[in-house]
Amino acid sequence: ISDTYGSSLEPALRYAAQAPEHDPIPLLSWMAAVTEKIGVAATFSTSHHHPYYAARMWATIDHLTNGRAGWNVVTSINHNLDANYGAERAAADQRYDRAHEFIQVCQQLWNSWDDDAVVMDRGNAVFADADKVRRIEFEGQFFKSRGPLNVIRSPQVGPAILQAGTSPKGREFAAEYADGIFAIQPRPEDAAAYFADISDATTRSKGMAQIGVAAGIGTIVGPMIGGTLAMVSALFPMYAASGFAALITVGAFVFLKEPAQHTRRPNPGKLRFFDSRIFPYLLGWCLLILVFTAIQVVTAFYLEDRFHFTGRQQLTWATTIAFLSMGTATVLIQLVVLQLFRIPPKVLLRAGFLLYGLALLLLAFAPSPLILYCAYALLGTGFGLMTPGLNAAASISVEEREQGDVAGLLTAAPVLGMIIGPLLGPRLYEINMTYPMLLGAAIMIAMGIYYQFVKVPDPARIT
Repeated sequence: ISDTYGSSLEPALRYAAQAPEHDPIPLLSWMAAVTEKIGVAATFSTSHHHPYYAARMWATIDHLTNGRAGWNVVTSINHNLDANYGAERAAADQRYDRAHEFIQVCQQLWNSWDDDAVVMDRGNAVFADADKVRRIEFEGQFFKSRGPLNVIRSPQVGPAILQAGTSPKGREFAAEYADGIFAIQPRPEDAAAYFADISDATTRSKGMAQIGVAAGIGTIVGPMIGGTLAMVSALFPMYAASGFAALITVGAFVFLKEPAQHTRRPNPGKLRFFDSRIFPYLLGWCLLILVFTAIQVVTAFYLEDRFHFTGRQQLTWATTIAFLSMGTATVLIQLVVLQLFRIPPKVLLRAGFLLYGLALLLLAFAPSPLILYCAYALLGTGFGLMTPGLNAAASISVEEREQGDVAGLLTAAPVLGMIIGPLLGPRLYEINMTYPMLLGAAIMIAMGIYYQFVKVPDPARIT
């Protein structure tokens, strides 16, 4: 029970501030017994136990929950917890060094049984194949453990690892071991910079895709809601969006608190837009959004003029399906494909821009609405490859201290395209309805060829 405030237990007990705190592990088992589909996680410290005990306990819970267990790894909350174990609170660096070793022992113990070690051969009276269970013989600075674990391999091979550290050591620990991280980053550029800090170069594209999914879901839900509201009147989606924006604004003023201001680390030589390390990727963002917005603003006109849709309802739904096809493809690429396969940024850029250009050519000459919807799905596929590729390539091209700057520039780069695209698209459409697509295809294919010659950093060679 904390005595930090006023050197007294009274405030914590009076206001029930983290007191009482029952042991979460029995509670976790009880919660798992009355649920079926949700994950259940608890906090457990690495500072006052041996990893063998923790590995056995968490493997058991993983079995009891059928693979739904999660462990929020901490190094103890404050000096009071250490005092309860009769110990002095160690420095943060030492606590995290111990935590690294603690998790390493646990992971080796969880892997000391092979997947097929348990054979359950009743006829020959064999429970497990001894050749598939091994000792770990771990000996480190803080711990020794012979192994193997006396619990069979669990569904997840140990619980999902969660982490909430925000210190440099905590972020390093999370980047190496965590399956999920508690992080509050209200702006996209902050989220990108934070992810760059807690990820290594080889997983940067995967992480940038995860950030992109958050916006990509809006490209699915938005057209569906907009198309439905447009059934009321052509302007009703705008009224609804304005009201929703006003509601969010009021909520932000009421509920969002000003974050604590932190002293920035000195960053000599602030990153510039035309820095040769990142300019190819900022240019890519600018031209991508220019082409995207130029096509976006003429889509409804194109559907009406090329395929002769009649009536507001028919045209609205056709436009909705087109954008829905694109948004769905983008989310599938970023949420599924890029999470399963580790694709380097240079491949994402070269394939993404060329695919986007070919999709625009298909769009320009689509013989039917179905082919047009397929073209939009290909646009979404290209978009889903390009955007994390651009962000990841720029991020791994600069130093750690420049991650915040490059995240800000990546956010600003599309703005010029957002200004020019909506002006250029209708002007070209007035000359010929296929010109926005043809010019966009030329730009995207040219960029795809350009990236064949840009020396995009190889994540595998970055340490």
